[in-house]
Parts: sequence; C-alpha cells; structure tokens
Amino acid sequence: ARRSGSARAIVYALVQCGAEVMIVNRDAERAVKLANDFGAAGAGLSEIAAFARDAQPQLIVNCTSAGMWPNDEATPWPADAPFPAGAVLYDLVYKPRITKLMEQAEHAGARAIGGIGMLAEQGAAAFEKWTGVPAARVSAIMRDALKDA
Repeated sequence: ARRSGSARAIVYALVQCGAEVMIVNRDAERAVKLANDFGAAGAGLSEIAAFARDAQPQLIVNCTSAGMWPNDEATPWPADAPFPAGAVLYDLVYKPRITKLMEQAEHAGARAIGGIGMLAEQGAAAFEKWTGVPAARVSAIMRDALKDA
C-alpha cells in the first residue's frame, strides 16, 4: 500500500462494512502496521501467492502506483502467484486506462475495474467543496472530460 492515504481509506471502509481484510505490502512491517490500526491481517508481498491460492479473495484493490504511466509495463502482482479467477480487481491506477495488472486479472477470469471512476468522483467532490455545486451534478461531466484525457 504505497499510497497510504488511499489504502487507509479503503481499509477503513471495508472494515466498516464488515469485510475481512488482508493488507499486502512489499514491506511486511508497513502492512502489519496498517492492519493493526483496523484489526485486519497484514503480510509481505512474498506471502501473496499462498494467500491468493488459499484464501480465495473476492476483492483485490491495488493502491500502489505500479503500472501507472510512464511505468505502464509494471505490475504489483508477483509472477509466481496465480490471480484468483473469481475475484474483482479494483486498480486505482487511472493512466493507462487498462493496466498490466488489469490484463492479468482478466486473463485469469477475474473482473477488472480501473481507477478512472475514482479520479472523476474525487474531482467532483473537490469541485463541490470549492464551488458548492453538488458533486452529483458534475460527476458525469468529470467522467466525460476524462474520456478524452
């Protein structure tokens, strides 16, 4: 979870919804620290293969910048770890629209969602905060503007 702000927010929301959460980070100590803040489990990247195989996760969220342009050939998913076919991947990376991680997920039979929607909604929320115009009124405009970006 390189972008600790997004990871922290996502973990918080999932825990509040009653989800069982496992945080994986290249640095196991950082994963455990974040996990401890929310009563979740934490592990290092080396443990992801066993986790993906044994736990059958339903949702995988990438909060790293791995795969973000200009390093769009990078992926945070280890080559030796099978991607869980029944999972949904939410990759917060928004450029490129389809990341290598998303391709890996789809190739394994998982559903992949990119970060462009998150970017649009963040923009709409910020616009509301600055102008008072409700985010719901500008959300579609934000999404349309990002289609050409």
